Amino acid sequence: MGYVQRILNESQLKKRMAAMRFSAGRLVDIDTVECAFCKGSGLSAGTSYAKCQVCGGLGTVRVHPPVMACVFCRGEGHQSWGPLTCPVCHGKGVVAVKEPIATCPECGGTGESMNPKLYCMRCQGKGVITAPMYRGQTQFKKGLVYDN
Repeated sequence: MGYVQRILNESQLKKRMAAMRFSAGRLVDIDTVECAFCKGSGLSAGTSYAKCQVCGGLGTVRVHPPVMACVFCRGEGHQSWGPLTCPVCHGKGVVAVKEPIATCPECGGTGESMNPKLYCMRCQGKGVITAPMYRGQTQFKKGLVYDN
């Protein structure tokens, strides 16, 4: 890959990541995202020499689309009460979901259980579950969130 082509790909990637940030709570078809744990720097927090444990120093991570922002860590990639990676997104800031989706009836879409340090077991902290198909229903519209 040539230098010019790599710069084009990097600029396209940045545009796609910026578009994803504005679509919080919505599904996005993207396969590479900026590492939320190191915020794209590739370095572990508080150091100038250690590689990020999530992206391995690349600053980006690959994901399986469609994805949405992690509701448990609010896309930050780390736990709010400490420097550990988020147990739901594993530091990526986004989670892969299987369409069609519906808001989790147990946590109400927050991804948290009764104890805010633990994630909801029903939705695995994602805030959404795969929507059930009902008799006579053939398909869902892609990218929409169905509430119960």
